[in-house]
Amino acid sequence: LNNNIPGQFNQPQIKSRISILITKIKMMDLFIHLNQIPDEKVIFLIGEINKELVSLERQMDKVVEKAKIPKEEGEADFLRMLDTTRAIPNSAPPLDQNLPKVE
Repeated sequence: LNNNIPGQFNQPQIKSRISILITKIKMMDLFIHLNQIPDEKVIFLIGEINKELVSLERQMDKVVEKAKIPKEEGEADFLRMLDTTRAIPNSAPPLDQNLPKVE
Protein backbone atom coordinates (compact mmCIF):
# COMPACT_ATOMS: atom_id res chain seq x y z
CA LEU A 1 0.00 0.00 0.00
CA ASN A 2 2.82 2.41 0.82
CA ASN A 3 4.36 1.84 -2.63
CA ASN A 4 1.23 2.69 -4.63
CA ILE A 5 0.41 6.15 -3.30
CA PRO A 6 -0.67 8.71 -5.91
CA GLY A 7 1.75 11.61 -6.29
CA GLN A 8 -0.64 14.11 -4.76
CA PHE A 9 -0.80 12.07 -1.54
CA ASN A 10 2.83 10.96 -1.47
CA GLN A 11 3.62 12.95 1.66
CA PRO A 12 5.12 11.98 5.02
CA GLN A 13 1.86 12.71 6.88
CA ILE A 14 -0.10 10.35 4.64
CA LYS A 15 2.61 7.68 4.62
CA SER A 16 2.83 7.63 8.40
CA ARG A 17 -0.93 7.22 8.76
CA ILE A 18 -0.92 4.40 6.23
CA SER A 19 1.93 2.71 8.10
CA ILE A 20 0.03 2.94 11.38
CA LEU A 21 -3.06 1.53 9.71
CA ILE A 22 -1.09 -1.37 8.22
CA THR A 23 0.44 -2.13 11.62
CA LYS A 24 -2.94 -2.22 13.34
CA ILE A 25 -4.44 -4.40 10.61
CA LYS A 26 -1.53 -6.83 10.97
CA MET A 27 -2.16 -6.91 14.72
CA MET A 28 -5.80 -7.71 14.03
CA ASP A 29 -4.76 -10.49 11.68
CA LEU A 30 -2.47 -11.91 14.35
CA PHE A 31 -5.22 -11.89 16.98
CA ILE A 32 -7.74 -13.49 14.64
CA HIS A 33 -5.39 -16.36 13.81
CA LEU A 34 -4.73 -17.30 17.43
CA ASN A 35 -6.30 -20.47 18.82
CA GLN A 36 -8.06 -18.47 21.49
CA ILE A 37 -9.15 -15.10 20.10
CA PRO A 38 -8.92 -12.28 22.68
CA ASP A 39 -12.35 -10.70 22.18
CA GLU A 40 -11.67 -7.50 24.10
CA LYS A 41 -8.43 -6.79 22.25
CA VAL A 42 -10.06 -7.38 18.87
CA ILE A 43 -13.00 -5.11 19.70
CA PHE A 44 -10.62 -2.40 20.92
CA LEU A 45 -8.46 -2.79 17.82
CA ILE A 46 -11.47 -2.42 15.52
CA GLY A 47 -12.16 0.96 17.12
CA GLU A 48 -8.52 1.96 16.74
CA ILE A 49 -8.50 0.96 13.06
CA ASN A 50 -11.64 3.01 12.47
CA LYS A 51 -10.01 6.03 14.15
CA GLU A 52 -6.93 5.66 11.97
CA LEU A 53 -9.08 5.43 8.84
CA VAL A 54 -10.83 8.67 9.81
CA SER A 55 -7.46 10.29 10.48
CA LEU A 56 -6.14 9.19 7.09
CA GLU A 57 -9.26 10.43 5.34
CA ARG A 58 -9.02 13.83 7.06
CA GLN A 59 -5.36 14.18 6.11
CA MET A 60 -6.20 13.35 2.50
CA ASP A 61 -9.01 15.90 2.57
CA LYS A 62 -6.52 18.53 3.77
CA VAL A 63 -4.24 17.75 0.86
CA VAL A 64 -7.13 18.03 -1.60
CA GLU A 65 -8.28 21.33 -0.08
CA LYS A 66 -4.76 22.78 -0.23
CA ALA A 67 -4.50 21.79 -3.88
CA LYS A 68 -7.70 23.71 -4.64
CA ILE A 69 -6.26 26.99 -3.35
CA PRO A 70 -5.02 28.95 -6.37
CA LYS A 71 -1.42 30.13 -6.31
CA GLU A 72 -0.75 33.84 -6.51
CA GLU A 73 1.02 35.33 -9.47
CA GLY A 74 4.74 34.66 -9.17
CA GLU A 75 4.36 32.28 -6.20
CA ALA A 76 5.62 29.30 -8.18
CA ASP A 77 8.77 31.22 -9.16
CA PHE A 78 9.28 32.32 -5.57
CA LEU A 79 9.01 28.74 -4.31
CA ARG A 80 11.51 27.59 -6.93
CA MET A 81 13.96 30.25 -5.74
CA LEU A 82 13.65 28.95 -2.17
CA ASP A 83 14.59 25.45 -3.31
CA THR A 84 18.26 25.15 -2.34
CA THR A 85 18.83 22.17 -4.62
CA ARG A 86 18.28 24.42 -7.62
CA ALA A 87 20.41 27.28 -6.31
CA ILE A 88 23.14 28.69 -8.51
CA PRO A 89 26.48 27.47 -7.16
CA ASN A 90 29.06 29.99 -6.04
CA SER A 91 31.50 30.68 -8.85
CA ALA A 92 34.17 32.10 -6.52
CA PRO A 93 37.17 29.80 -6.12
CA PRO A 94 37.64 28.29 -2.67
CA LEU A 95 40.02 30.09 -0.36
CA ASP A 96 43.46 28.57 0.11
CA GLN A 97 43.68 27.45 3.72
CA ASN A 98 47.49 27.78 3.71
CA LEU A 99 47.52 31.54 3.07
CA PRO A 100 48.23 33.72 6.10
CA LYS A 101 45.16 35.38 7.54
CA VAL A 102 44.97 39.11 8.10
CA GLU A 103 43.39 39.92 11.42
